[in-house]
Amino acid sequence: MCKYCESASGGRHVFERHENAKAASPLREGPAYHPAPAGNSRPGRVRSQTRRRKIWELDPDIHCAVIGTCAPVSELRRIYRKVNGSPADAISDYQIHNLFVRSAAGEHDGIKQLQRYLDTRYRSTIRRFGKVKDAQVLGELWRFSVDSGEVAAGYWALTTHPMITDSLNAEAFGEVHMLSHLAGRTWQQESSRRKEAESRLQEKLQKLRQVESALNQARKHLDRQTTSVGRMEMKIIQQEETISRLESRVQSLIKPRESETQEKTIATLRAKIRKLERAAEAGNYDNQHQAPQTGFGMPPTPEDLVQENRSLEAQLANLLGSWRATEREKSPGNPVNLNGHCILYVGGKGRVRCQFRRLVELLNGKFLYHDGGREDNHHRLPALVSRADIVLCPISCVSHSAANEVRRICHYQTKPAVWLQAPSLSAFNAALAEIAHSDSPGPHSH
Repeated sequence: MCKYCESASGGRHVFERHENAKAASPLREGPAYHPAPAGNSRPGRVRSQTRRRKIWELDPDIHCAVIGTCAPVSELRRIYRKVNGSPADAISDYQIHNLFVRSAAGEHDGIKQLQRYLDTRYRSTIRRFGKVKDAQVLGELWRFSVDSGEVAAGYWALTTHPMITDSLNAEAFGEVHMLSHLAGRTWQQESSRRKEAESRLQEKLQKLRQVESALNQARKHLDRQTTSVGRMEMKIIQQEETISRLESRVQSLIKPRESETQEKTIATLRAKIRKLERAAEAGNYDNQHQAPQTGFGMPPTPEDLVQENRSLEAQLANLLGSWRATEREKSPGNPVNLNGHCILYVGGKGRVRCQFRRLVELLNGKFLYHDGGREDNHHRLPALVSRADIVLCPISCVSHSAANEVRRICHYQTKPAVWLQAPSLSAFNAALAEIAHSDSPGPHSH
């Protein structure tokens, strides 16, 4: 028996209850058994046994090594609880180990259960060792077990083998003894490294928590900024839609008055032309018929009447053209129809945008305008382009920066752009006609 276990046990080979040292041993003893003294054997001599020995038949000096190496403490506690009828929670690992070492020399119930557990756990190794009938081969097999990391299985199979010699027993005991020291040093080193690693891990976790906190704050700030920008963009769009509706309302109020005035003027001119034609045919230019007079109070000649008639016809043609443009939206057979497309005009002359708007609306379209940055802010361009179906821009009447900005935004939003050669109404009208007759208008120039 190990001298430390023997001093702790006081020489008693029985289990003792933790709370009552004088209580009877919970390991029910069988017939008394006294192993043969180990000191009478000679080194190198094979012990005279033909069967595997039990743990209580081993030399007491190696009980501590065998139990400490081959039996896990958890299994010792399980056997104690089963035999004693109460858990060993209040007993330390060292005390439970000593308890079994002190009782290993007797054939007690608990020691028998330990014997069955060790034989079952290391069955394959015991079977492999059992095939050996030579002490030298047995020693080689033990050293192979040590090199393979199977110290516990090899030590149990070796110490209980009938062919083990005293010298091989001493060699194995010394090997296990030194391995226990090595394991202690290794445990201390691993424990120190583990503590250092845990300390570094805590530092890393603290830094990680700080980074996560900062990231969460930045994410919340970004969310607030995104929400604010979204609200501002929505307000801008709503304001632009309100302006568009008001402009459309104003145009709808102006159109009937203009049309009515034009119709009256046309009727007056037609009546005047018919009157002049009748006067010219009759040759009657006197004041009774209120014919036009020359600047010298003389009646006009037929040539003067023809010239005035031509002038009136030209004025009538212009008014009729304007009136027909006003009435064109009422004709279902009109080939020029924008079909509700929204046209954005960037640049040009601001004073003609009302004419452009009127023309677009007459052609069943919607009109948006941006002056190219003279007064309107460049930041409004993305929102206006997003609302438009096509963008028109006169390259001769817009700044380079505005033109580049329009080109960049249209490319980003995949919106078609038409580059006009002049800011005139005719060029604008021609572009609208091409847009109305094109299935998929793309970037081009007029």
